[in-house]
Amino acid sequence: RSIAFIDKKVSKEDQAIMEKHAQRIQWDTRFTRTGLAYRDLIGQRFTFRVPAAPANLRPRLVYGTDQYDFSSMIAPAAKHAGVITEKGGLVTLEINEGVTKLVGSIRNDVETSSKGRCDRSITFVKSGETK
Repeated sequence: RSIAFIDKKVSKEDQAIMEKHAQRIQWDTRFTRTGLAYRDLIGQRFTFRVPAAPANLRPRLVYGTDQYDFSSMIAPAAKHAGVITEKGGLVTLEINEGVTKLVGSIRNDVETSSKGRCDRSITFVKSGETK
């Protein structure tokens, strides 16, 4: 397994390296199941490689809008956030402090649910976005 950290604008060469070496996950992989979800790493970013969605993709429970529950399934939340499509791709997320409430919504053909307080959340980093 490998990870890539993004804190700068990514060149095409760096993008190709990340695509080759980023940890591959499935559409039903929860962030807490990646082995990287350490609660004390607030501010840390992780990149994952998501394959194309399976033909029999079922709706998955995801909490939040723009900020997602720490235990969310990465790919459906990333699709909701607009950083990938059913074709998959690279996804970079950041661990954040908790929030008092996560509000659900419908975006990009993904419906998320609302939830009360969570002690950690994740957000998705848009390509080229820096800290």
